[in-house]
Amino acid sequence: MNKKDEISGTDGASPLVFLKHWARTNPASAAIVFGGIACFAAVALVSAFGIDFQSNIAPVFYILGVGLFLAIATQIINSKIIMSVICWFFTILLILWVLSYIALRGAPLSTTARQQLSCVVYFWLDCKETVDSQTVSNVQSSETPNNASTFPAPSDTLPSPPKAVRPSEYTVSMQFAGTLTRDSIRELMRKLKEQGWNVEGVAGGGERTAKAAGLSEIRYSGDPLPAEILAKAVQSSNLAKNEIKAVRVSSVPEKTLEIWISR
Repeated sequence: MNKKDEISGTDGASPLVFLKHWARTNPASAAIVFGGIACFAAVALVSAFGIDFQSNIAPVFYILGVGLFLAIATQIINSKIIMSVICWFFTILLILWVLSYIALRGAPLSTTARQQLSCVVYFWLDCKETVDSQTVSNVQSSETPNNASTFPAPSDTLPSPPKAVRPSEYTVSMQFAGTLTRDSIRELMRKLKEQGWNVEGVAGGGERTAKAAGLSEIRYSGDPLPAEILAKAVQSSNLAKNEIKAVRVSSVPEKTLEIWISR
């Protein structure tokens, strides 16, 4: 039997021959894998004597997992083609990241596009926190004596809903975009909740989404009166840039009102 047959496995002893050959060519990986198997065998032997091995099973799988990872990593490192593909992949990613960073710092982007790009550039940070902090920073830098009214604070009082509408029967969700800060949105949601509206996610401050860019509307299905009343309340907060209108959308569930605003 030649060496090729030993490795490829053409006779009955080929699995053992293959393991021996693999252990010789990958001694470090083989030591960990065989060590894990030995631990597994030891645990099985101990369990035969009535000793609980539940607390030992996790470390065994951990050892086997590390061994398997090293075995795969060794094969990848030894393959020039795979290593070349990996190197090109990370090189292209690095180039794209640098271009994104340059665009974020200097390109004339819309507020929403800049917020989305910041999540890509600072991918290791929480996207929600990144966008919120960036929005607050931009608002503060823009608040000068000449344009301080561009970013008004929410109105202290909102018009109360008429008796014909029961706010507690309606679930209200908040979607916003642009230069609106999460704190101002959270304050608006809190005031709406105080009026009796069943506002979702007050603590989280609503959902910032690019889909709300350029919108100023209350989406509803069914009776338009509650949506119109809510639109007036949100309008009085002075947060929306344009007039807020009630818009019928069939996909909105009954007794649900969706706020979509931006600035």
